[in-house]
Amino acid sequence: MDSARYGEEFMVWSDLETAISHAVDHDELVLRYQPIISVRTGALEGFEALVRWDRPGLGLLPPAEFIPAAEESALICEIDTWVLNNATEQAAAWISTHGPRSLTMAVNVSGRHINAPRIRDDVANALRRSGLDPGLLVVEVTETVLVGDVLAVANLWELRRMGVSLSLDDFGTGHSTVAQLSRLPLDIVKIDRSYLDVETTASRERFRSMVDTIRAFGLPMVAEGVEHTDQFELLRETGVESAQGFALGRPLTAAEVDDHWLSNIPSGRISDVY
Repeated sequence: MDSARYGEEFMVWSDLETAISHAVDHDELVLRYQPIISVRTGALEGFEALVRWDRPGLGLLPPAEFIPAAEESALICEIDTWVLNNATEQAAAWISTHGPRSLTMAVNVSGRHINAPRIRDDVANALRRSGLDPGLLVVEVTETVLVGDVLAVANLWELRRMGVSLSLDDFGTGHSTVAQLSRLPLDIVKIDRSYLDVETTASRERFRSMVDTIRAFGLPMVAEGVEHTDQFELLRETGVESAQGFALGRPLTAAEVDDHWLSNIPSGRISDVY
């Protein structure tokens, strides 16, 4: 790449970082909440908070449009903290409005953030501000950022001591996968959507093998990316506990969650919605 082109791309990246910083400070970020469902009963178990950027003049941007730039600096920690604060406040508000339902709220935390000492204070502050039971917050981390990171593992243990649940996200996409299950203080494993392939006997057996491996460690599972009924049936057959995906519920605004899941559905079961 010639120096002129590199300079232009650097300026574009720098401008994007400035715009993201402005977005965090001026509440341009918004959250969508995707339901997590019990495979056995169809009951609503909780939500995953997904961040979007409502950028003036451009509309709602998905994470792929701005998270990679934020991950190049401490900006990603600021985004994570914003999500933690707002997601826990929303979860506490739902409990206050709809009664003492044990619905979890899952929040993704970046590798840079989980490797920083501030993660402990950021999570503790979010819980204190919202009043949410720590056991209802699920902090999700990806295995690729944890291989060999001593501080990250120490931070996870500290979050566990706070009472927060920990989930290993995108399981199967990183390295030393089985080793991670034995060395990390995990409560949940989320199987990456790429493994939920039901098209061939071989792919179904590969999924069964992965489930058996995780079950050997005594860890409950959430399958991501469920998009059709054949996938859901495979989860039933293999005993995977929970699932999320477009077939079960698309990411919703807080108001839509109230309308579709909490206010008008006493049982909170997927059969009442679809």
